[in-house]
Amino acid sequence: MKKSCLLLLCAVSFLSNYAASSVHTTPNTDYHLEKLFIFSRHGVRTPIIKSDSKLTQITSYQWTAWQESPGELMSKGADLEVKFGRYIRDYLNQQGLTKINQCLPPEQVLIYTNSLQRTLATGQALTLGLFPGCGIQPVNHVAFGTMDPVFNPIVRSSSETFKQAVISRIPLKQAHQKLQTAYQVLGEVINYAQSPQCQGKTDCMFFSEEGKLKVEKGKEVGVSGTLRLGKTVVDNLLIELYANPTSSKMLSQLTPEKWEIINQIKNEYFTVLRGEKFIASHLVQPLATFMQQELRNSQRTISLLVGHDTNIITLLGALGVKSYRLPNQYESTPIGGKVFFEIWRDKKNNTRWVNTQYIYQSIEQIQKNEALTLATPPQAVQLHFEQCNENELGFCAYSDIEAKLTEIINQQSD
Repeated sequence: MKKSCLLLLCAVSFLSNYAASSVHTTPNTDYHLEKLFIFSRHGVRTPIIKSDSKLTQITSYQWTAWQESPGELMSKGADLEVKFGRYIRDYLNQQGLTKINQCLPPEQVLIYTNSLQRTLATGQALTLGLFPGCGIQPVNHVAFGTMDPVFNPIVRSSSETFKQAVISRIPLKQAHQKLQTAYQVLGEVINYAQSPQCQGKTDCMFFSEEGKLKVEKGKEVGVSGTLRLGKTVVDNLLIELYANPTSSKMLSQLTPEKWEIINQIKNEYFTVLRGEKFIASHLVQPLATFMQQELRNSQRTISLLVGHDTNIITLLGALGVKSYRLPNQYESTPIGGKVFFEIWRDKKNNTRWVNTQYIYQSIEQIQKNEALTLATPPQAVQLHFEQCNENELGFCAYSDIEAKLTEIINQQSD
């Protein structure tokens, strides 16, 4: 695959040829929904960085003091996920995968979360909305507060050859140059020139440090410098936008156009460090293995996993998803967003197809904590794959998805 096609999350994605649909893409009566695999990002959380961190030194403004601890699901986030669960329930009832006022047998359902508070709480909220009164509980497999290997996108090889292969695929210098305008706009938004960091300095530029890559076994692929710091700042501004949009002087300066510009920083951060196919395939191997097991599980009807944006980025990158645009959102992996892998059977010729869609809440739906129903649904964008046989509905052949997962699982890192 060409590198230009691998940059799933860059600004080019806004030029995608695939338009959004306001509702789920569903086939006619010749198709039957057999199985659903969902990967969900956790819901609206507090910033992971503490208030006394470096963030307080790079702006003259005050950050919001949140009631919840750093990185925890907010009460608003829990409310939104309950509503999302209700929508999924209504959608599955509509498609006949579940029935109104009936519970699926426990062995047909898996709700599996990473073991951090925000993912556990998101899973609980989704379960409450999706299977109320059914006695179904989300599961996690490692101690609270630790990363489950399935959800942990870390480097698992100590090979110097592998390390150099990763570094050669990360265009850090080009990304730094590409983001100069975004850094400048972000620096103006946070009033970086008047921040404690710049006191006593005559030439203090937010975008001056290119940074260095870090590829180390047992850790995520990382980078120092402005790209990492800028990503963190944008992430925290997004949380303010979702949860507290009228309290921040920084937000008052951000027009939709400026939002799109500064979000290039966060999108590019994940693109260059996670989205390239070779890198993504290595990082996502445990998740791809688990996904393949679930798709092959003949007893399972619904599998719902709750993890992180990095998991979605690596999964889509490894599977070769083409660039996409998510209207009414600035993030390419929106908070609380869910990737649906729907397994449909064509009853006319007994073939299986996968309809992959990004289902997510718009900024307005998040801010207003709106109910999600079949009449007022979340946003929906159909995703498409490189090297995939599609039918007339844009569904990918199930055998092609199987082959892609097998290729990911079998990739060698040494």
